[in-house]
Amino acid sequence: MIYLDNNATTQVDPVVFEKMKPYFLDQFYNASSNTHSLGIQVKNVVEESRELIAELFNRNPQEIIFTSGSTESINLALKGIFHEVQNRNLITTSVEHKAVLDAAESISNNETIYIQPNRFGQVTPEQIESRIDKNTKIVSVISTNNEIGTDINLNDILEVLSDEIVFHTDATQSLTHDKEELTAIGLLQERVDMLSVSAHKFHGPKGVGLLIANKKTQDNLFPIIHGGNHERGLRSGTLNVPGIVGLAEALKIQNESEISVEKLRIEFEEQLIEKLPDEVKYSINGMRPTSPIFQKEHGVLENELSGHPGNVSITFEDIQATSIIAGVPELAVSTGSACTSATPSPSHVLQEIGLSLEEAQSTIRISLSRFTTKEEVKDATDMITVAVKDYLERI
Repeated sequence: MIYLDNNATTQVDPVVFEKMKPYFLDQFYNASSNTHSLGIQVKNVVEESRELIAELFNRNPQEIIFTSGSTESINLALKGIFHEVQNRNLITTSVEHKAVLDAAESISNNETIYIQPNRFGQVTPEQIESRIDKNTKIVSVISTNNEIGTDINLNDILEVLSDEIVFHTDATQSLTHDKEELTAIGLLQERVDMLSVSAHKFHGPKGVGLLIANKKTQDNLFPIIHGGNHERGLRSGTLNVPGIVGLAEALKIQNESEISVEKLRIEFEEQLIEKLPDEVKYSINGMRPTSPIFQKEHGVLENELSGHPGNVSITFEDIQATSIIAGVPELAVSTGSACTSATPSPSHVLQEIGLSLEEAQSTIRISLSRFTTKEEVKDATDMITVAVKDYLERI
């Protein structure tokens, strides 16, 4: 089986797993048990992890709040800011992850304003600025789209926000970028008030994530989970010590990695171009300036962010995605976000960027990681080509 669904989740890096093991077995203690040296010992490990993460994000360690993952972080960020707030508004985009959209919908007595992107999944500062008014409380914009891979330039958006407006970004898919790219997106800016992350998207463990929230924002953030006042009173619950250690180690490895997933993704696309029959029509979704398939249609674009390095969202003309997937049982790919693919409705992201229902249902998402091999790329492109040819012969 070839796994190419890394936007859904990634394998835990073996180095990360080894780093975590002692805290399952020998050092399994509760980091809140401060009456004995064993508890203090693992509390120190948690704080060392917090400091490492803070350093990688150019933040103060006190801004790091550990959670169970991005979904919880997003809910804490949005619901926590709107606690006991009425008649204010939240501005977000219509192509956010469902965690943002559903959390926004659940905030009562306030308005949510949705910005629709262009066909590449981009929103502009001008669009957001035009909807800001005296009641705007928070702006939340995804930094890298989980389905089509488009990066959003947060630097430009932040320029149109006053200091009174809280800015949050779902950065779940952005941590596959290197530090230079994270800077280009704007994720390392201090003006990003809140930022949500999940470890399992970059070869860390499932069940752990974080919310970065600066002091100004924490002072106005209300917890959504109660029972112990952990994490400076903002997130109660026994700290997941192995997970926190794994998150920090995975982030450190990702930051230091010299493996180019983007080069491998480009090779994947080049092989598809070479192998697929000429009569098959297909296109890439999102703003993907380094994509060979994108360049065939749109040419070479300058001054655009590169997008998710391993993501390929490809729409086949008149070929249902389910037919292709059924023809490649040894290949794990998806038709969209794992968080919504259990439902029969097509991707809201694809429809919001202008794809028809039929086009959305003819789209597959392929996502590579640094553990994907050249051999898997070759075999996967062979499998997809055979599945497409078999489909054409049947119709």
